Amino acid sequence: MLSEEEKKRIELVETYKFEVKDKLEYQKARKFGLGMVYSFFNSKFGLWVLSAIFVSGGVKVYDDYKVKQENEKTRGEIIEKLDNEISFKFDRVLASLELIKEKEPEGVWDQEFSTLEEAKNFALGINKDSGKEEKYLYEEFKNWSLLALMVEQNRQLKHLGIQDTELEEVIRQLNEMAKIFENRQVNYEDIKSIQKIIRENLVLSRWKSNSLFSD
Repeated sequence: MLSEEEKKRIELVETYKFEVKDKLEYQKARKFGLGMVYSFFNSKFGLWVLSAIFVSGGVKVYDDYKVKQENEKTRGEIIEKLDNEISFKFDRVLASLELIKEKEPEGVWDQEFSTLEEAKNFALGINKDSGKEEKYLYEEFKNWSLLALMVEQNRQLKHLGIQDTELEEVIRQLNEMAKIFENRQVNYEDIKSIQKIIRENLVLSRWKSNSLFSD
């Protein structure tokens, strides 16, 4: 029969074994877990998650910083520049279509299209890159589409507490150009009808009255 001392010794040994086993399993699990985390964040999906969390977060922080730094005067200047750029681009679109209508080989604005099919595609993709060299007023808007310019102007206006419903409607229509042309049963060979739709539905009065826009 075991003495009390021997029983305590055996109990201590068994307890030690369990403690050692638990510690080893914990370390193994921790090592495995860290390995999984490391592998995850080195995978394409993991990097995407990181960029979504940190890069987007950084952009948000930067955007918040910009919002605080941009005062009303600065925003007013940006909005005015955007108005000028939008007027200029619309003027170029209509002038280019005018050249097609008159079948002039070249002109002061440069020939944008060589066929009526190009004019059709451009009219439908007025908010997209025409694939040709873009002309612009301001360097900061060099690669901006008409739609991008309008969206940015709408953002700037909202920061000033201004809701421009006319601008929002034009943005909506730009996103649905093909549908609008289809509903109106536009004859794409009738350049004048394309010009009319653009001028009446997409060009706001403030852009028409801009000195950069020739009606």
